[in-house]
Amino acid sequence: MTVDIASPPDGEGRNIQAAAEEPVFLVKSETLRVINIMYSTLDSHGKGNVRWFDFVRALTDAGFLATVGAGSSVRFKLAGEGCIDFHKPNPEPVIEPMALRFYARRLRKRFG
Repeated sequence: MTVDIASPPDGEGRNIQAAAEEPVFLVKSETLRVINIMYSTLDSHGKGNVRWFDFVRALTDAGFLATVGAGSSVRFKLAGEGCIDFHKPNPEPVIEPMALRFYARRLRKRFG
């Protein structure tokens, strides 16, 4: 983003480049736990399964709108950014850490 500043009295203009800031989201501690597992490495704190309900709640807490589709499909829509679909795991509604990291890669690819 470029911000123009009024020219000084001698007529010389100048531009200031504003640093792009990353958005900040205030989320619940349970959401942060899920996100930490999603974006962890294999040796770090990202161990343990995540219940499907906690995953859905984490994404909605981060600003997504969840809509149940046909079968086990759930569409997560982020206003102005698009949407992504995930399928609820069957028969147990639990996501293993490797699958959760796969979800994270898909989210990063789609939304940055």
